[in-house]
Amino acid sequence: MRTNNNAQAEAVHREIERSLNAGMSQVTIKKLTEILKDIGYRFDRSMDTCSQAQIITGDGAGDTYPTLVLYPIQDDGVSAFHYQARRDANYQKLKKIRNNLFAVFNNRIVVI
Repeated sequence: MRTNNNAQAEAVHREIERSLNAGMSQVTIKKLTEILKDIGYRFDRSMDTCSQAQIITGDGAGDTYPTLVLYPIQDDGVSAFHYQARRDANYQKLKKIRNNLFAVFNNRIVVI
């Protein structure tokens, strides 16, 4: 009999494989935090959100996996995605990080 914890672990494992096959790199959440700090961002951990993501199309369509959504803010406290946030070279780096790196924390895929 599969328990919810086993099913969750299997879903996370499948998403890790999909992400690696798509060319993404896995890092620790500590490393992700350091990378963001280097470009002038940090996570507002009071905004952490645990959720479920669902793949809509392509390989794995319909599959779900648990996520931890982190909220990046600029070093001045403004949300990275606020309409008045800076849109400089570091913001472009942040977008690349979102598309190229991922972490796993507490058996959840970390999403920025």
